[in-house]
Amino acid sequence: MPEPLVRSIAGVTLAVRDLAAAESSYGAILGRTPSQRSATRLSYHLSNMTLVLMTERDNLPTWIKRDGEGIAGLTLRAAGTVRSTLDASTMRGLPISFTSRDEADAPAPLGDGVAEAEAAEGLHFLVMLTGDGDAVRQLFVEQLGFAVLLDRVSHKAATRQMHLRAGDTTLEVIQPLDPAKAARRGSFWGLAWDMCDIAAGRARLARAGVDVSEVRVGREPGTRVATVRGEPCGVPTLLVDRLLARGLG
Repeated sequence: MPEPLVRSIAGVTLAVRDLAAAESSYGAILGRTPSQRSATRLSYHLSNMTLVLMTERDNLPTWIKRDGEGIAGLTLRAAGTVRSTLDASTMRGLPISFTSRDEADAPAPLGDGVAEAEAAEGLHFLVMLTGDGDAVRQLFVEQLGFAVLLDRVSHKAATRQMHLRAGDTTLEVIQPLDPAKAARRGSFWGLAWDMCDIAAGRARLARAGVDVSEVRVGREPGTRVATVRGEPCGVPTLLVDRLLARGLG
């Protein structure tokens, strides 16, 4: 069987209006300080990917320019040499780029007074909204080689939901069954972060004045979760603690 084109999700880029405000938000969520910075962007290296915050307005999707903030790009780690960015028509207009770089970067430094147990480790999953689940599956599974963990219709929730896996990160795809409620364009929408210890991380966020829910049992077996309210930088955000992975389930 040929090796899939994509091995893992290497990075996510957020477009933000105010870089200082975004640093404050994500510094709190991640419990870390930037790995690199310039006048227009910050990056946070985590265990399985890099988060980039940017204020540059060139080469952004039209809807980001109009709406102001949100997930502006996805970088995939390729198994071999590929073009830096696939043709927009092939990618259905999604802002996807590729890297062949395999070297792991040191995790972003912990914030002042933040213990390792209180910080985020890496990306758990990325959420995508679409009005055409078949096209998304054809792109990510047939063309890019993501594995299908789940593809089901929930009539109770009135959605089709897919979990597509590359490396140790999942792309969760949501398609409303009602065409009137479906996204007019496919877009990357939300992020879920793996926490070292969600109770400790949630307590740290609350002390910092972040509006975060109480910890609850997650829908994914063996997880606990908490929601960061207010959609920081236009991104619905979830914190996840994988109890089974840590031998606590």
